[in-house]
Parts: sequence; structure tokens; C-alpha cells
Amino acid sequence: EKHQLDDCFALPKIGLFSGHMIDQPHREIPRFPAAIEGDIREAIEQAILRHDIQVGYCSLANGGDLLFAESLIKIGGEVHIVIPFDIETFKKFSVQNPLVPNAEHRFDKVLEKAATVRVLSEQGDPNDQAGYDYCNKVVTGLAVLKSKFLGMDIAPMLLWDHKQGDGGGGTESVFHSWSNHGEREVDIVPINKILDDRLANGLALPPPQPLPPEKYRATVTHSPQEIRAMLFADVVGFSSWPEHFIPIFVREFFGRVASSIKDSAAGPLYVNTWGDAICAVFDSVEHAGRTSLVVQNLIRDTNWTEVGLTGEVNIRIGLHAGPVYRSYDALIGKDSYYGAHVNRAARIEPITDEGQIFASDAFAALAMTTMAKGFSCDYAGTRKLPKGAGTISAFLVRPKMEAGL
Repeated sequence: EKHQLDDCFALPKIGLFSGHMIDQPHREIPRFPAAIEGDIREAIEQAILRHDIQVGYCSLANGGDLLFAESLIKIGGEVHIVIPFDIETFKKFSVQNPLVPNAEHRFDKVLEKAATVRVLSEQGDPNDQAGYDYCNKVVTGLAVLKSKFLGMDIAPMLLWDHKQGDGGGGTESVFHSWSNHGEREVDIVPINKILDDRLANGLALPPPQPLPPEKYRATVTHSPQEIRAMLFADVVGFSSWPEHFIPIFVREFFGRVASSIKDSAAGPLYVNTWGDAICAVFDSVEHAGRTSLVVQNLIRDTNWTEVGLTGEVNIRIGLHAGPVYRSYDALIGKDSYYGAHVNRAARIEPITDEGQIFASDAFAALAMTTMAKGFSCDYAGTRKLPKGAGTISAFLVRPKMEAGL
């Protein structure tokens, strides 16, 4: 029998988790009251054992996330945490709860024991849902990258009440995102059934309390952020070229790049240049990845001597993705893109090997989440970013032939 020994060599699974937070005192319709935390913990622990999960990816909000991480650590598992913005702000918006006074202490303990903690944006806006949606996508993508690297299957788990969420970036949107891929069955811990059973057995819940002023979310008067992919490219050694090379390069290089992307469906939403550098913003990581390969091939395949440039012409390309603001720039007369993730994209290009394309782990994660075609992202180690911007896990982007192409 071909598969008769499969069970003897079965690998544990990677748990991918998302779920509801514990209700704040002001929540009008109960969903996850603190009184059923023990029941939810037990259900999550059973699911972890049932799927033989030993590696886990999640965020760390006070609720299902925290219980999943604690339960996995309890059995000696490896936990990877992704947080959308700086830790203190995240605590204020997603951890602190007067009904769970020990939540912050437990949160800190998990961070201490986690295998990795990834903060996506130190300057992120907790009042913008794009940051939460981005975090969910990156958590998913990092889990998929890990599964491919280790050859382990993923066990997606949701703590969900089967109802519409309070806003974007919540558990409902995660469910639809995971379900649309259709590759893995999502194990749903039915929090609504657990709550109904407890209520039927006499659980009494206190009435909701008024929302305290410090919990008011700021009124947003600007356009919300958009999750976009960014490309930064720079020619190696351009500043040392003879002055008379510059007009030739601008005409030939920028002209050829413009022609190659002019009629492409993968073209940028925005593009700008200064000197030898290109900055472009795309609506998807697939479009950014494909365009980066077009630019790389253009550099490699062009005989630059024939157009009047002597010596080798080489390029570095950096890719990143994240929530950014789109605003009209009166100086250039068109919309432009701003934010910390644009800056992060600009920091990746200088640490890229000559002639290569490097992407951030977030870009690689979103490429996996969205099943981007035409390229692969292979781990290339950690790199220190310039200007004290920290370190990143870098991924080498290169062509990948798709089946049937």
C-alpha cells in the first residue's frame, strides 16, 4: 500500500489563528464575555491537540489570540507573534480590559517566550482598519512561508461567532480570506455555541457600562489607508558616471522602462523618478513583483555600449508592501503616496545585492496570501537597514514559471 507508512512519519502542523477579543465592559451585545474565558481556553487547547499543532502564528489581542499563544507555549510549542503597530499603543487598543486585569502581564509573558515578535509599523494608526487587515494578511503569509520551508501542513483555526464583524480587519474578514483560497479547511471554535450553552445553564451577564472617554476612537478626517506594494530601484554607481552619460541614460533607460510598462495590466498606480532612481506604487504585490522582473531583465538584456554607455550597467530593486496614504500633491499636480511603509520600501533598495531584487518579509507574506503569480520569494537572510531603521528578513525575488505557461 503506497501510503501505509504515512502515519509513522507524520509531521506536526503549523497553527494559524485568529479570533474575537474579550468583550469590553461597554459592549452592548455579548460575544466573548470574560466569564467564558475558561471555556474558550479549553476549546482552543483541545483543537491544538487534535491537530497536533506545535508551531503557531497569530497576533496577540486580549482574547482568542492570547489564549492560543498561551496554550501553545504551555505544551512547549513555538509561537510567532505579529503586531500591527507599536506595542504600547497595541496594548491600549487591543489588550487592556478592566474585566481582565491580568491581561497585560500575560501579554508581556507571551512576548518574552515567543520565538519571534514582528511589529509591522511603529507609527501605525490604530484608528485605521487597514492596519489590522494588513496584520491578518501578513500573519497568514508568514505561516504559509514557514510551512513551505519546513514541509509542514497548516491548520487554520478561528474563534468566531459566525456573524458580521464590527468593522474591517476582524475575524469575519479573516474567515472569508482563508475560505476563498479553499486549500485548507478552517477549524472554527464556535464561540456563539459556547456562550449560548453557558447562558442556558444559568450564566448571568452584567449590563453594559458607558464607554469611558479614554476609549473613544479618534475621529478620522482624512482618507483611510490603502494596502499597496512599493518598488524602489537605483542604478549602481550612477553618481560616479561622467556627466555626459546622464542624458543618454535618462533617454534610453527611462524610455525603455516606460515602453515596457505602458500597456501592461501590471503597471503602477504612481511612478516618480529622481536622478537614476525609480519609485513606483502598485495595487498588488503581484504587479510590483512582475514589474520588478521586467526592469531587471531590461537592464540585463540591453547592450548599453550600443546606446553610448561604456562599462557595466547594474541595478538594485527593493520591494515592500503595507498601508499607505494616497493624497493629492499640489506641487506635482497628481496623487502621491505617503507613510512609514513608503519609507521602509526606500530603505530596502540600498541593502539589495547588485543586480538582484530583494523584498521584505511582509511583501513575501502578502505574495503567498494573494497567491501572486510569475515570481517566487526565497529567504535570503537578515539584513540591517540604513539610517537606523532596524533589521529585516530579506527575500530574493526571481522568476517562477507557472504550470501551463
